[in-house]
Amino acid sequence: MAYHFSPTILFLISLLAQTLVISTSSNYAPETLVHIHLYAHEIFTGQNATIVPVATIPTKEIDIVNIPLTKGPNPNSKLLGTAQGIIAVVSTQPTNTLYVSLNVIFTEGKYKDSTLAVSGRVEQAANGTTYYWSVVGGTKVLTWARGYVGAKVLSAQPGYKVVDMDIYLRVG
Repeated sequence: MAYHFSPTILFLISLLAQTLVISTSSNYAPETLVHIHLYAHEIFTGQNATIVPVATIPTKEIDIVNIPLTKGPNPNSKLLGTAQGIIAVVSTQPTNTLYVSLNVIFTEGKYKDSTLAVSGRVEQAANGTTYYWSVVGGTKVLTWARGYVGAKVLSAQPGYKVVDMDIYLRVG
């Protein structure tokens, strides 16, 4: 038994086949897995504060941040970039819950002049507890980046905190 297809059906099948060939061609670079390890130095008081409150109402606060990101936990380690953005306290029950929206701007190294857009919700945790944010995009070398940031407080003193950050990305 012979099958008979209308010219429209044959055209659509041909178009679909061409689309599949084009979309699976090797014109696109393969995805790359990237791991970036750095340290954030959060200063809450004084003239060199990196986290500054701009609006406060009872139990809520909005902060503007410009946090240095370094290669090592020492504040004098090589500066790799900054985390700039907004942190808002959105709840205090049962613990402080923050909304974080940051741009990570790389100023040195392999990712110089590239950025990452980071966003998410964080329940403030004790030292050593890891919390996570989503990486929702990037620019330059990190274009099409997506992944997550795992961060944990390495050390905390009154007015100063060092955060150990691991960024895991798929790029490409």
